[in-house]
Amino acid sequence: MPAVIGFDYGDLWKWEDFDPSRLSSLMSTFDAPWWVAGGRALDLWMGHPTRAHLDVDVAILRADQKLLHEAFGGWELYYATPDHRLLPYRSECWLEEPLHGVWARPASDSPWLCEFLLNEHEGQQWVYRRNPAVRKPLAEVGFMPRRLGCRS
Repeated sequence: MPAVIGFDYGDLWKWEDFDPSRLSSLMSTFDAPWWVAGGRALDLWMGHPTRAHLDVDVAILRADQKLLHEAFGGWELYYATPDHRLLPYRSECWLEEPLHGVWARPASDSPWLCEFLLNEHEGQQWVYRRNPAVRKPLAEVGFMPRRLGCRS
């Protein structure tokens, strides 16, 4: 049974050195839009690494969060709390704001593989969680680098 993981648990916060080009196969059963986010997204935009990254962030829409359980059945999914704890993310849970990060790893003895970031939207508008006045049509969010093959 998954347990609460606290902020000061050393190796439990270890990330796999994950090649983001593997995202297409990892996300192949996630039947909804997704985007590379965070520092690796900046690297893709720039066309070269800007710095070393410990993790891979993948943005999805909050409304699609249940699909994580379908696509990653058998994986360990935890959600991050504002006080820096990780709690088991069970299929019957629905994460509301301010919760927005879901960590994923194939097994309890594996390093974390990626963090899914739950993004807000209203209709076909993406909404920035820190300032709802900042919006963009979902069709214009992100871009599709040829070498990664992200779905949108």
